[in-house]
Amino acid sequence: MDHAIMNHRDCEEKDIIVNDSRGFGLTHYCLAERLMQVEYSKIIKETKETSVVHQVYTSETLIYMLEGGFRGFHNYSVKELLDEWSQEEKNFYEMYDNNSLPWDVFEDDPIITNEEDVKTSA
Repeated sequence: MDHAIMNHRDCEEKDIIVNDSRGFGLTHYCLAERLMQVEYSKIIKETKETSVVHQVYTSETLIYMLEGGFRGFHNYSVKELLDEWSQEEKNFYEMYDNNSLPWDVFEDDPIITNEEDVKTSA
């Protein structure tokens, strides 16, 4: 199967496409990585909640993604990525501030540079 038709990315991965609410310039790649963390967290949370209530593991987010043939955030157009980010930025930063992201942020995420600056100035 040719996955090229699924790729709607209309810029280079390293192009900065938005400054977030904290002033960080985010590349297409970095933004896609952040959104993956938010979606993964939703899936895990939904799975845990439904297993407690129904003794079954399910996730509406995962079902939606699988039904629709989710092509991955890295293949989104800039507009698609920005639309998704406008809905999820708050969730990302809540998890970041609470140290509850499912894995470390992408190594080229500018938030890491900010963390390093804070550590060296302390």
